[in-house]
Amino acid sequence: MTAFLAFRRGWSAASRSKVALLLMWFTYALIAKIVAVPAVLLLLDPLAHSRMAGKLLSHFDVGWLGDLIETANSTTAALSGAAALAAALTWLVAVLFAGGILTMLDERWERFSFPLFCSGAGEHFWRILRLSLFGLVCYALAWGVGRVPSLLAKKIYGQGMEGWPLGVAAIVGPVLTVLLLGWVATVLDYAKVRLVSGRKRGSF
Repeated sequence: MTAFLAFRRGWSAASRSKVALLLMWFTYALIAKIVAVPAVLLLLDPLAHSRMAGKLLSHFDVGWLGDLIETANSTTAALSGAAALAAALTWLVAVLFAGGILTMLDERWERFSFPLFCSGAGEHFWRILRLSLFGLVCYALAWGVGRVPSLLAKKIYGQGMEGWPLGVAAIVGPVLTVLLLGWVATVLDYAKVRLVSGRKRGSF
């Protein structure tokens, strides 16, 4: 099967499962509000003490955001907890949905069934979660390997007169990191499919 044909079949399967897509969109939208709502409140807080708040909001000027640079550090610190919570929830929900979606695709459902979706999600949750935890280690290793060219270039040419090796390393490093991260993501996706379609009890 070619990549184009696989994409077409995946698109066709997704288009037949509008309820699943709506469920995923709604869930991720709720998670996004964990960060979005505090961010909006923090951004609007300076305007709450201004007599010009109404006019500024009715005729919003993008340049106003530049005046908030001084409070960026405090805003980032205030949102870090919400961002961490949203990231953790997104990861767990993605793991949960993966079991249901892959079950749906493996069994070639003609119509979406919420009970069967939940059953598949629950059945494969812990195995996919363990696989995802292992994937985090692999992502960290890929990121570390991607930094090797820059570290070697600084070690060898850091005190030298020629700067082009550092420039080449600065390009090679990010490209290598992206390629390695993409490869790890592909391997993990394939492993998830094998877990669900093969009905394996273990994650490895």
